[in-house]
Amino acid sequence: MTDEYLSYADQAMFLMLRGAGQEPVIQALWLYHRPADLSGIQRLHRRLATGPFNRRIEVSPLPFGRHRWVRAAAVPLVVEAVPVDREKIYDWADGQVDLPLDPEHGPTWRLGVAPIEGGGAVVSLVVSHCIADGAAVNRALVAAMSGERSVDTFPVPRSRSRHRARVADLRRLRDDLPEIRRALRVGVRAWRDGREAAKVPAPRRRLPRAPGRTVHLATASLIGDVAAWDARAAESGGNRFALAAAVAAQLGCAVGRRQRGGDVMLLVPVSERGDDDHAVGNLVSLAHVPAPAVGQHGDLTRLRAALREGIAAARSGPDPMQALLPLIPFVPRRAIGGLANQALGLGTNLPVSVSNMGTLDPIVRDVDGSPADVVLYRGTDRRVTTTSLESRRGVLTVFAGVVGDQVTLTAVGWQPGTATTCAQLRQALMAGAAAVGVTWDEVV
Repeated sequence: MTDEYLSYADQAMFLMLRGAGQEPVIQALWLYHRPADLSGIQRLHRRLATGPFNRRIEVSPLPFGRHRWVRAAAVPLVVEAVPVDREKIYDWADGQVDLPLDPEHGPTWRLGVAPIEGGGAVVSLVVSHCIADGAAVNRALVAAMSGERSVDTFPVPRSRSRHRARVADLRRLRDDLPEIRRALRVGVRAWRDGREAAKVPAPRRRLPRAPGRTVHLATASLIGDVAAWDARAAESGGNRFALAAAVAAQLGCAVGRRQRGGDVMLLVPVSERGDDDHAVGNLVSLAHVPAPAVGQHGDLTRLRAALREGIAAARSGPDPMQALLPLIPFVPRRAIGGLANQALGLGTNLPVSVSNMGTLDPIVRDVDGSPADVVLYRGTDRRVTTTSLESRRGVLTVFAGVVGDQVTLTAVGWQPGTATTCAQLRQALMAGAAAVGVTWDEVV
């Protein structure tokens, strides 16, 4: 039996995103140039339904209690009969993201498949980011496609009476007190160190704006040959990830996400997941890496060094936000939304998030039992509004990964005035890749 209580990081993500009105998801897409084997997809669906996705969040009856994982109801496979226009793959993918999804009430994930006009098929897996990060999604897929039996079991929802739940959560709070005390000491020191900064007059409070219209984030993908990618990285003094980061930084420049000093701030999630971390949905630290002289004369040595130093610093810590996580259940709801923006530097550093999926197990291609022609990962937001995006001064995320002989780079973003459509983002992504000498075989 895995620990039924959420980790502090998972509870922080759930509360911060709820407070900020954000609903991020991880989506994997498989493209076949032939019809998909529906029986193979159904088999994968059954296996995923018994794995780590088969859970949702049950909120503690205590206002300061730890939430816990409970078993989720089965979710049906979505089988579309209407063929999808090959030029509008991401329109269909957005439609899959729009289907009901909720980390608290469920469902927390969905698997869908549709034919493509002229032959072929597209398969989509959407998972709430509160349930799993990119590494957790990939691990669950590898396990399910390999036929492994899940070791995760979760309690039945509402299996405790309200009185028993309060008693159990108070007992857990008692056990957590040493961590809470340590976090409180860290918080007091941080408050003392920041007293001078706190004397700066606060900006005038703005009146709340109308919620704005709901939009889909723009998405564009480049698919290239890994041998050509490696050759370009080697001749420019970098490696695979440095080259991906260079493209992301050039893309950030193209759409206007440059800091005052001229650098682009790269936000790099660093996975801290070990072999036994099955129940933890999100287990990353964040490296903030200024991208220096990106693409200048094709030299990536400085960027590669900056990435290495930033990732090493994130892993060695101590990360102030991580140290304060045990206090998350006690933060007032009205303040929790601002923590998300502060933790990610949204609206100030104009970060470009770069997720390095690395070299994936080739079995992740076998969504229907045999290899797909293209595998893509992306992170996007559900039901996001223009007001929310404008308050964050836009958003830009890049997922990079290698599967077999293909390297894929998928950008998701929305930047007022420069990149609000897939066509605009596609052009900016191709220009950013060309600026650092990257070639590609296919654009989605």
